[in-house]
Amino acid sequence: MTLIFIFTLMLGAAAGSFLHCIVVREAANEKWTTGRSECDHCKKPLAWTSNVPILGYLLSKGRTSCCNKPLTPWHFIIEILGSALFVLVLWQWTLHGDLLLLLQGIVISIFAIYTLASDGRFMHVSVPMSLVSGLLLLSLATVSGTLLPALGAGLVGVLFFGIQYALTRGRGIGSGDLILGGIIGIALGFPGVVIGILAGYVIGATHALFLIATNRATGKTRVPLGAYLMLGMLFAFFFEDNFLSILF
Repeated sequence: MTLIFIFTLMLGAAAGSFLHCIVVREAANEKWTTGRSECDHCKKPLAWTSNVPILGYLLSKGRTSCCNKPLTPWHFIIEILGSALFVLVLWQWTLHGDLLLLLQGIVISIFAIYTLASDGRFMHVSVPMSLVSGLLLLSLATVSGTLLPALGAGLVGVLFFGIQYALTRGRGIGSGDLILGGIIGIALGFPGVVIGILAGYVIGATHALFLIATNRATGKTRVPLGAYLMLGMLFAFFFEDNFLSILF
């Protein structure tokens, strides 16, 4: 079991690194299928040691090996997140032994990692990634016999953000948040969709208040709501039962 745990950690870190690479190249309008990873500053190809997930960042002390400039901590954050999520999926598998739940966890984790990196760094929600993830989750819901509840919860998620979008005329939230609301609903069903969205808002508000208190932001600073919603979705997916048992 220890070897499986270590392998899962490594696999999650590698998945996070790969997804973050795609996000960065997509933001730069570059092909993610070709070319070596480059330094963010001098554009020289990175040494292979710099591309080792987690360890590469730690061994380099968060600086580039070519020009000794600071690396963005996003590399480290996303790789750690990937490891944590894959371990949580493994933990769920050991508890329930449910193959569909395992596949659902993998899809949700990959979608959350990608969206958190994309929206957190570049304020962008990928429509293709959202559509593919949504279709996969709907397929799993169909197999498990929960398609209608999933669609109903997805509609609730879309309407929740759609009403806000209409009331603020698109100034309060972006159109991508409507898509995320639908995916969160499909992924979590009831009452998970409510827990996930509320958790996302609580996480976002807490972080925003911290930034304001430390003079890193103001009340008018844009925040990546999609990234917070992904954290809320992950909280609800992995800990919904624990959360409800505490409340009731």
